[in-house]
Amino acid sequence: MYSTEPQPSPSVQPTQQTTPVLILAYCFPPDNYSGAARPGRFARYLPDLGFPVRVIAVGDSAEESALIHRVEGETEQVRHRSLAGFIERVARKSLMPHDEGIAWVPRAVREAVRWHRREPFAAVLSTAPPVTTHLAALWLKWRLSVRWVADFRDPLAGNPFHRLPIDRYVDPWLEQRIFRHADAVIANTEAVGEMWRRHYPQWAHKVNVIWNGFDPADPFGAMPLPPRPYKVMAHIGEIYGDRHPGILLRAFRRQIDRGALEPGAHRIRLIGNLNADHTFDRNDVNYLVERGCLELTPQIPREQARAEAAQADYLILLDGMAGLQVPAKLFDYIRVGRPILAVTSQTSAAASILARSGVRHTLLSPGPVDEIDARLMDFLRYSTESLPPSDWFTRNFNAVEQTERLAALLKEPQL
Repeated sequence: MYSTEPQPSPSVQPTQQTTPVLILAYCFPPDNYSGAARPGRFARYLPDLGFPVRVIAVGDSAEESALIHRVEGETEQVRHRSLAGFIERVARKSLMPHDEGIAWVPRAVREAVRWHRREPFAAVLSTAPPVTTHLAALWLKWRLSVRWVADFRDPLAGNPFHRLPIDRYVDPWLEQRIFRHADAVIANTEAVGEMWRRHYPQWAHKVNVIWNGFDPADPFGAMPLPPRPYKVMAHIGEIYGDRHPGILLRAFRRQIDRGALEPGAHRIRLIGNLNADHTFDRNDVNYLVERGCLELTPQIPREQARAEAAQADYLILLDGMAGLQVPAKLFDYIRVGRPILAVTSQTSAAASILARSGVRHTLLSPGPVDEIDARLMDFLRYSTESLPPSDWFTRNFNAVEQTERLAALLKEPQL
């Protein structure tokens, strides 16, 4: 589990330069959200590169430490019966349906200004979603004239999961203002970086790419497979939008109907919340549940979820067909080293990473039914032996290398 305090790494060469950095991250370790991991990794390694870190995140002040301030705000699990809570809910229904933290923004800004007066910081790193962290950073940019680096874990305008009519107006408006005022912006895939350079040629020089990845200080990998009379195919994480297992469930059902698969030989485990906007067929779900081939488990604690991934015979990646982003869980899956069945397009960023990962994998994407079924059956014949990641993967996606790229951005003079 991530420490809530930045930890040094022997692979980072310490520097004497000190440039304090404020990180605005709505979620931060040990929060059990995938979005907390990326700022947690940056915070771990930036101090060794000459950037002492301060963090403002959402949460209870009882969880604070010397370097992390928690500011009250709403999440999917926490609702406040107050005027601020009412404003938050109205904003989500009318303007920003995908983002929490409208009421958190002024609180975070006040806390940041107080902190800056005591211990001045030279730069702000905001990481989103939610985009409200960027709104807080924009406010601080205007007020304090500090260098601002805006890190996007998902694109805003053009996000394939933003499908409401209001998104067509609010997302581009916000994104343009962030690009205009930030000193640098970070995409986490090359596809998004290229999209931004095309959309904003006047700000193309601000666009940088720092992929998601893994923390080499986190000793995560395969665990021994427990004795059981069936093989487990596990997906860890929320299911939403077109990141769903419909193509897999339908193929599984066809193979059972044809007698090619014994119902008790394999079990699909979907571990994580099932968002209401999923689009796959509930009839397939009911069919497989009734035959003991499918388990649906709500969100579980992070360490328990990681143990489930580490002890699965096969791992399922639900990427959808957009291809712009890479699910963060892919990097943990590759470290486990067991076969990965990826529901993704042949040209996606996830597919290109898997191709060079050193791990056995199969891609499932829309196409002729016979081809989909053949791919599934070929995949289930893979050995469940864990394979080590390739040198290419280890070199390009470790948090130390990625934080060094961030440090280079933070060292640049203000524009």
